[in-house]
Amino acid sequence: MNDSDRDDLVFLYFADALDGAERDEVEAWLAAGGPDVRAAVARAESELALLAATRPVVAAPAAVRDRL
Repeated sequence: MNDSDRDDLVFLYFADALDGAERDEVEAWLAAGGPDVRAAVARAESELALLAATRPVVAAPAAVRDRL
């Protein structure tokens, strides 16, 4: 697996979009640690933060607010 593939998998892992063997593979790689792991995690966190910041804020409908 090349670095780009691994970055994609790490991003999907932190977006909670992996399961099964791919999730297990990423978890094992993350557990191993090291500078390449920290760099991939930092890139995924940065990308997810940017993605979250670009999403529009949606107000909950009144019925949902009332139930909460």
